[in-house]
Amino acid sequence: MIYNATKHEVQHLIPWQYCKESTQHSIMKKLAKLGWHPSNPILNGLVVPKNLPNGMVFHHGSHPAYNEWVDDALTKMDNTMPESQLYGKMMKLTDFLNSKIEEAYQNGKSLNSYFKDDVKKFDIINLDY
Repeated sequence: MIYNATKHEVQHLIPWQYCKESTQHSIMKKLAKLGWHPSNPILNGLVVPKNLPNGMVFHHGSHPAYNEWVDDALTKMDNTMPESQLYGKMMKLTDFLNSKIEEAYQNGKSLNSYFKDDVKKFDIINLDY
């Protein structure tokens, strides 16, 4: 998708609130040591449409259900996985999130409502996407 500021927004796959210094999730420093940096748009960025085809908002700033879902996944990874496996699992997680964001759009649902209603929390350790 080619970015157009009037039609698109940039989505951090891992919400910025878990990456910035003041509210950083504890897993972020471990991932940074392994080479996964949240400011790298190739690893943590996605261009998304502002609106669904029907005109409803798809992505606009706040998405608490998505953030909660990601926080739960990061916490499970941080608490149960050896550091040596974190980079690979993070890549699988961001691929999974990317696919679910695309599904939300294809199903005509906002990012927040899709993660609230349709994407169930699961054991991230078993994610082999």
